Amino acid sequence: ADRTTTGVGDLAQFHPIEDNYPGVRFEVLDAGSMSFHDMRERLRELDENAVVVHLDTFVDVKGNTLSIPEAARYFSDRYPVPLFRGSMGGDGDGMCVITCPDFYEAGQQAATMASLILSGTSPSEIPFDSDSSLGITADARMLQKFGISKTLLPSDAVILNSPLDAE
Repeated sequence: ADRTTTGVGDLAQFHPIEDNYPGVRFEVLDAGSMSFHDMRERLRELDENAVVVHLDTFVDVKGNTLSIPEAARYFSDRYPVPLFRGSMGGDGDGMCVITCPDFYEAGQQAATMASLILSGTSPSEIPFDSDSSLGITADARMLQKFGISKTLLPSDAVILNSPLDAE
């Protein structure tokens, strides 16, 4: 993570899950206190059983910046564990699996709600849908590299860079 507003917010949302895994050691690599180079070297030292969740690394301690696709390519280069991301970006650029809200579905729900309100329905009468449907995108090259079976993914997951992509 980094110390941008997005990075701090995403990390604050991520920390509560630590309580669900008492036997697991969590460690944050903070781009606000180290360079991207140092973060990448630290990732290369990880045990093969580690899990890396990339939150946000837009700005490092030296003021260097990376876009999400640049960060995906930079951090996925030659390290021993798959890289996961809990929000959009980096798909096809080195992230193994990405989960993010289905923005198309969310847009449809918002349009329906707006239409109801414009037709005279009070917002308080519109039921709140708390279903936060997630879209799953995986990179076939990364799945193969780390020996992760596609059968572990939901049936509606989007698989990028599969042999069929070339066709």
